[in-house]
Amino acid sequence: MGIRCLCIAPHPVLRKKALPVKEFSEATRKLSKDLIDTMYANDGIGLAAPQIGLDVQMFVANPSQKRGQELVWINPVLEPIKGRARIVEGCLSLPDIWERVWRSSHIRIRGFDASGRNVAMEVEGLLAIVLQHEWDHLQGRLFIDRLPWFRRPWVRTRRQMTHACA
Repeated sequence: MGIRCLCIAPHPVLRKKALPVKEFSEATRKLSKDLIDTMYANDGIGLAAPQIGLDVQMFVANPSQKRGQELVWINPVLEPIKGRARIVEGCLSLPDIWERVWRSSHIRIRGFDASGRNVAMEVEGLLAIVLQHEWDHLQGRLFIDRLPWFRRPWVRTRRQMTHACA
């Protein structure tokens, strides 16, 4: 089991655009397993590589939290299709902060799995929300960046200002 340390905002890696994965190897598959283990160990439903200090385009997601149903996305490209949904979101990198955020309710995503195979899906509902949240991490964005301007100062004052990982 490879549980990694979480990066807590304002850790700089969380604000950096992640770099594409260039080769698929045993290390890539191990990283995907570490992301999954770390996600479950922290009771998450998604986790992106920047959240464990790595600026690579990889994330995992599993809104059902049922083992074996995890999705691994590497170098994803995400396209909103239609609809809007507003849901209360939280983030493992922003402990104890929960806010309503607007997202697309229906998306299309394509990329690669941990073995380097092409994958593509069209999804809606909670899975679409989770995938957009994790994809934002790869862009150097946090869910609080999607809040209206007048809500952001309030959230900033509540944030824990420590680094949990090196």
